[in-house]
Amino acid sequence: MKIPERGRPFLSPAELRDQVERWRKAGAANESKEDGYNYEATRYERAGNDYNSIEQIHGESFIRFIEDLIKKRTSEDKPFQRVKILDVGGGAGFYAEQLRNKFGDKVEVFTTGLSKKAAQEARRRESSLIEITGSTHIEEPLSQKLHPNDLKWRSILQLRDYPEFDLIIDTFGEYNYSVKNETDSKKYLQAVASKLKGPGSRASILLGSKSNDNLEEIKDWLLREYKVKAITKKTPRQILSLEKLA
Repeated sequence: MKIPERGRPFLSPAELRDQVERWRKAGAANESKEDGYNYEATRYERAGNDYNSIEQIHGESFIRFIEDLIKKRTSEDKPFQRVKILDVGGGAGFYAEQLRNKFGDKVEVFTTGLSKKAAQEARRRESSLIEITGSTHIEEPLSQKLHPNDLKWRSILQLRDYPEFDLIIDTFGEYNYSVKNETDSKKYLQAVASKLKGPGSRASILLGSKSNDNLEEIKDWLLREYKVKAITKKTPRQILSLEKLA
């Protein structure tokens, strides 16, 4: 007997078919050897005032957030629940690997992305650079292979409407590349809000320079429908920070 899936899909079957074709074409565009496999996203948390660091971009350290959450769960008188993280549009998975290396089996990290081929090539190229030069802008230990949870899906919109993640991060990911209008923005933010697991779970989304005249209305809607508080902040980049309320 087939077990019913949890939650409703974010996309109808027709919408999903259309999107899958768009994602396939967009992913293939990153796989050209002539263009150098344009799919690196080598951002991660690093020491110092690095403008391209995850911490600098979002204006906070998610490593500290995860540390605090693990400490809280460890102290509770109940079985430990791993911290579940989704890096949306996580490129070749460098940041996901940093989090796995640091926290081990206390976390479960997933990423979305359009092309496993391009992501794998980016990792291979970076590893080769280390072997040839002995140095790299990636400070963390680096595996040549993608983790099975890397690029698990092409989009968060392939998931279903039920709470699942303690932390969702989008750094030059789906919002930056996939949101074309206010309808897209609401659909995407609905997906993110609905996937936040419980009180205190967080999401941080880089909005970039995209304008959205209805963003304040969407914030109010997220609070009413999903009990998710949304605030914008400058880091100096424009960030939308979401928090699930009790």
